[in-house]
Amino acid sequence: MTLSILATWKVVDAEVKYLTALAAKTAGSYSAGYEQLGAAWGITGQGGPQEVAGRRRQGGAR
Repeated sequence: MTLSILATWKVVDAEVKYLTALAAKTAGSYSAGYEQLGAAWGITGQGGPQEVAGRRRQGGAR
């Protein structure tokens, strides 16, 4: 049972990656830049999550 669940999650993960790449390609075709894509995905220019980057600026992560 556990292996079948793991196999299912592997398929879901692959599909999500595919759909994410397709959405980014589509956004890029409408002239979305790295800044807009990062904002939509919730990452900073350095590639880290915005929430973590904000905490570092405030004096340290929790």
